Amino acid sequence: MRDYAILINEFYNLVSNFYSKKYGIFPIASETIIQLSVNKYLEETPLREIKFDSVDRDKVKDIIEKYIEIEKDLTTK
Repeated sequence: MRDYAILINEFYNLVSNFYSKKYGIFPIASETIIQLSVNKYLEETPLREIKFDSVDRDKVKDIIEKYIEIEKDLTTK
């Protein structure tokens, strides 16, 4: 049986390590946007379908990019 609490925590760290503006490899998002994006992905995707891997990380990146666009729209108005 999968320990989802650990997998989700590790997945959040994986996404954050890639996309965090503070320390990410590909620094594009704040921790708040990363958290919102991971939560949205987990809410929209059945857990049995999530592998918590780079494919899922890239799907979260798509959500992150949407939040970044919304943020830009809000700050330019």
